[in-house]
Amino acid sequence: MDDYQLIWQISAEHQQFGNGFLFRIYLGAGITILGVIGIGLKLFTNLLPRKATFSAYFATLFGLIWTTLHWNVMSAEKLETDRLAAMLSSQQHETVQGVVKVLHQQPVSGHSQGDIVEIAGKKIEINFYTITPGYRNTIANGGVLADGVEARVRYVNDVILSVEIK
Repeated sequence: MDDYQLIWQISAEHQQFGNGFLFRIYLGAGITILGVIGIGLKLFTNLLPRKATFSAYFATLFGLIWTTLHWNVMSAEKLETDRLAAMLSSQQHETVQGVVKVLHQQPVSGHSQGDIVEIAGKKIEINFYTITPGYRNTIANGGVLADGVEARVRYVNDVILSVEIK
């Protein structure tokens, strides 16, 4: 009987970026809308002072660039998550199983490389401050891959797809 308990697994439905990215997209769209309103006030009513005209054009341009960049990052992250979830479900991944040995622990504040763990001779870095669709919970941030834990990890190119512990 398999005594491992699934702790975390990548899935197409589970997107880690969620509300943070949506907030940034809404923020960029809001800045763009305010800029367009300012330009409209200047062009159609001449109510906007001359000095504020530059701000309206700048806000519009900044908002468009901001929204476009964040939308592209979010889209790329979703595509990568979908690809990795498909690799997990189709068994196109590596699996390592054994007792975890922590070689380096990332502090809560970051400013260092991530947790370096070794399981059955395979070294894996887990960095809480990296944008990745894979597992990124370090020990300092509630991660379960601590010293002495018996674990099974599925991964592709050092991106962790699932974590199971005994």
